[in-house]
Amino acid sequence: MVDEHLAGLGLRRDVLATAPTFGAACFFVLHTDALALVPAEVAREAARWMPLAVLEIPLDLPGFSSGQAWHVRLDTDPAHRWLRGAMARVAEEVRRDLEN
Repeated sequence: MVDEHLAGLGLRRDVLATAPTFGAACFFVLHTDALALVPAEVAREAARWMPLAVLEIPLDLPGFSSGQAWHVRLDTDPAHRWLRGAMARVAEEVRRDLEN
């Protein structure tokens, strides 16, 4: 979607790498002049712990949804079930905070 928005403005970006997670993207750009496109909440928290500058994206981008995935063998694992539940609760709290 970013590339589509940029193309509409007659611009393009050079993608240096892709990251499996937003946190990894922050580490990829640490101590470089590269940019990482991550949600504002992730950027602000990463900047608390890493020497990163947080810039607002000058594009009107739509939101996104995220989810959880795990191997079927972990479906009934008590610790993994607890972790999935905890992550879901935190995600719901963040969603509510963003709506307010």
